[in-house]
Amino acid sequence: MNKFLNYLKKGTIFFFKHHLYIMVILFVIDMITKFTMEAILLNTAGHRIVVIDGFFNFTLVYNPGGFSGMLGDHDLGTFILMLCSILGAVVAIWYLARHFFKMHIMMRIGLYLLIPGCIGNLVDRFLKVIGVKPGVIDFLDFHLPLIGDFPVFNFADSCLTISVIFIVIGLFLEDKDKEKEKKNEELSVEEIYKNSLSSEDSNKEQVNDEELTPEQVNKEEVVNDEASEDEVVNDESNKNEIVDIELNKEEVVNVETNKDKTKNEVNNEEIIKEENKADSNE
Repeated sequence: MNKFLNYLKKGTIFFFKHHLYIMVILFVIDMITKFTMEAILLNTAGHRIVVIDGFFNFTLVYNPGGFSGMLGDHDLGTFILMLCSILGAVVAIWYLARHFFKMHIMMRIGLYLLIPGCIGNLVDRFLKVIGVKPGVIDFLDFHLPLIGDFPVFNFADSCLTISVIFIVIGLFLEDKDKEKEKKNEELSVEEIYKNSLSSEDSNKEQVNDEELTPEQVNKEEVVNDEASEDEVVNDESNKNEIVDIELNKEEVVNVETNKDKTKNEVNNEEIIKEENKADSNE
């Protein structure tokens, strides 16, 4: 029971999140408009209401067949049309469920329109078979200037017509998207191939560096030994310079001490001379 409730919850979220309820709304609109206009037009003179004179009327027509009354003369034609409606709805639902996230948005809109259109007319044909209605209820009557009297149709028929337009556009755009994906894949394959070639070249260089002959190895060792000897010589020269600097410092210190000694001796001699002068004066 809990699993069923979880599936029901997920299905409900998916149903509203991806606007699947639009199909239900379109089907309900088709049924309401058919039965409402039938009730109104049955009580109208000539079963017609002029909306725009010479262009658009509401006219009640019971269509026993398909477009423009095709296959409506026999019950076999009705069953064929019902079978077509069932197959159209089933195939559309299957395709929508299988390719929902992959298909183009135009294709999805087309299927959203196709499914309620098929089911709406299927209901009318079923009512005809069981004897409730004489045929599919049509009431939209247009008179086009260049075409003349256009066959009377209903809301489901308009959904079917518009769905075909959207599906054709969706298929065309899906083909374009597939071509772009192929080009991107080819470019990515070329980039991968180039990267693999560059990596192979770098690996070859590393292998060549590793695969040195014994003579090359000995030469590198000799060069490294010479470099290390140069470093040792430089270190010894730096040490000698430091020793010379220390000796120079000691010599400077000795000179300063000698200067101090001479100053002290001179001062002592002057003191002795002054004492001798004092003694002679006495």
